[in-house]
Amino acid sequence: MAARALIGLSFAGFIALGMPEGALGVAWPSLASEFERPLGELGLLLVVYTSGYLLSTASNGWLMRRFGVGRMLPVSSAIAAATLAVYAGTGRWPVLVSASFLLGAAGGLIDAGVNAYTALRHGSRVMNLLHASFGLGATLGPFVMTFAIDTGSYRTGYGLLAAVQALLAAAFWVSRHRWSIPPPSSEQPGRAGRRPLLAASLAVFFLYTGVEVATGQWAFTLLTLDRGIDPVPAGLLVTAYWGSFTLGRLITAGIGDRRRPEAMVGAGMAAALGGALLLWWSPTDWLGAAGLMITGLSLAPIFPLLTLLTPGRLGSSYAPTAIGFQLAAASVGAATLPGLIGLAVNRSGPGAIGWLLALFAGLLAVSGIVLAAPGRRPVGYGGAS
Repeated sequence: MAARALIGLSFAGFIALGMPEGALGVAWPSLASEFERPLGELGLLLVVYTSGYLLSTASNGWLMRRFGVGRMLPVSSAIAAATLAVYAGTGRWPVLVSASFLLGAAGGLIDAGVNAYTALRHGSRVMNLLHASFGLGATLGPFVMTFAIDTGSYRTGYGLLAAVQALLAAAFWVSRHRWSIPPPSSEQPGRAGRRPLLAASLAVFFLYTGVEVATGQWAFTLLTLDRGIDPVPAGLLVTAYWGSFTLGRLITAGIGDRRRPEAMVGAGMAAALGGALLLWWSPTDWLGAAGLMITGLSLAPIFPLLTLLTPGRLGSSYAPTAIGFQLAAASVGAATLPGLIGLAVNRSGPGAIGWLLALFAGLLAVSGIVLAAPGRRPVGYGGAS
């Protein structure tokens, strides 16, 4: 019963983690107007947020060894609640920017801590449901913020998000002694053998998240400016692309441990490459749209399953540190690959989007093959859940 309660609390934590990220896009025009900032300054908030996230995820292993995940989670949630309350109450732009750094740092600790705990304690079903929970939160966030703005102010929306985080902080605090990490297994790779594995793993996370985010950010531009599709159906197709992630993770959770995670990761990468190639080729608009959906559905299980396989590849004692580094690499990839496509679009036009997405998906598939090479396969993973 206690284990199920912690699983439910993990899911709630990831729903709450996704809500502010989904809400910011809706709240930003109101924030920009009230603080008299140009709309383009959203980029500053995102850079500051990402900086806090990178710092905390890279420190995750050290913090978990020193304090334990049971203490990290309530403190991180309390910091998140406080920063969201600042969003709701402050009238000073520098204070809001500073709060964004702390919000990113708190989110990074929750993300890395819960991922590490789940990878060490549970199996494919729980890990995929955990990441589907984040998608649910990212979907709920815009609804909450839209309702708040429609009925009053964005400040009400951030106040509600702060209250959710405060409740989670209390729940994490009450359960803090139950978040135990299992002892390391007897089969642990040495430091020398760990370095190439970690490097290959970081490359995969960098490329995976870059492909995921770049596809979501640039698909609308590709469909409208290069393919001539009207904005409304193009927008619906991009919405369906993001929705396919939650669907794909729910499907993978239903499969559970009946299929080897390594096999599902490999199949996902191969299918994502096929989808990206179809999106680039696009002999008809509908086949191009099918390529976009295939890409999203195929990418969906890769991140959760790679995280799940980390303890078996790099050792359970090193897993919290490795998962923190992996999330940091993913964050860098999410900024770098879309940025590279932006440079190419400025130079060559929107037609460059299709072949670059296919190229990056191909590099992801190659990096996955390198990571899965003989001698780099996981010793074991998680637990049966």
